[in-house]
Amino acid sequence: MPAAPRPADPRFRSGPPAEPAAAPTAVPAALGGVLAGAMWEQVWVKEGTEVWRAAVAGAVRYVKIGGDDGADGVADEAERLGWLAGRAAVPEVLAHHRDGDGRAWLVTAEVPGVPAHDPGFALGSVEPLLEALGQGLRRLHDTLPVDACPFDARLDVLLARSRARVRAGKVDVDALEPAYRRLTPDQILDHLHATRPPEPAEDLVVAHGDPCLPNLLVDPAALTLSGLVDVGRLGVSDRYRDLAIVARSLVANVGPEVASRFFDAYGLSRPDLLRLEYYVLLDELW
Repeated sequence: MPAAPRPADPRFRSGPPAEPAAAPTAVPAALGGVLAGAMWEQVWVKEGTEVWRAAVAGAVRYVKIGGDDGADGVADEAERLGWLAGRAAVPEVLAHHRDGDGRAWLVTAEVPGVPAHDPGFALGSVEPLLEALGQGLRRLHDTLPVDACPFDARLDVLLARSRARVRAGKVDVDALEPAYRRLTPDQILDHLHATRPPEPAEDLVVAHGDPCLPNLLVDPAALTLSGLVDVGRLGVSDRYRDLAIVARSLVANVGPEVASRFFDAYGLSRPDLLRLEYYVLLDELW
């Protein structure tokens, strides 16, 4: 039996919040123009980063705030959204600000679409969803210009950043997949260095970097990939970095039998299983 789909991620709901909530701490005056009179709903908190949903004059805004550990990630996302504007369907940046306390603020518009792990997609055949994700990701990889992308996310960079996270104690060992919990983060990192795969030039693409199903938006009527969110890890990478994360997310949300159908829709009939496993393990350190 397929695994039951997870509940829809509230970051991507449409419409105003059901009830007003307290605003995030001290909204900077520089953001007053885009957030004046907002009704607030906190929807996500992790590792020093908060995401808020704000209803402003009938429009929906998303506000990401990065503290000590999250400020650089918020700044990274703002920079990548700026580069992606006009190249892919991503949120419009309405404001980006760094306050005197070192926090980074990012205000974006809402992107049309439903997150790909919404339970509604599991009510009938999942084939249209798999087609939308496979074909949409392939189109993204084929379209975004590698030579023009200023963001390097090849293994030299990813492994160096992973090493820094391990040394800083930022890897949540309780969140590791059960198969990896017998290993320490240092052992995982050593294994990643020892088994590092090649990065063929033909497989270098501008990768999303974290294309789990909540970060891929689908038009529920046309059943096409309609938007991307949470693009702070975007950069030039092996296409298998994205493929591994999408496949893992599909298996977790739908079931193991759908992965091969996703690869078929992407146009990859015989995926390299070792490279897929490698990039899943690499993602465990993030």
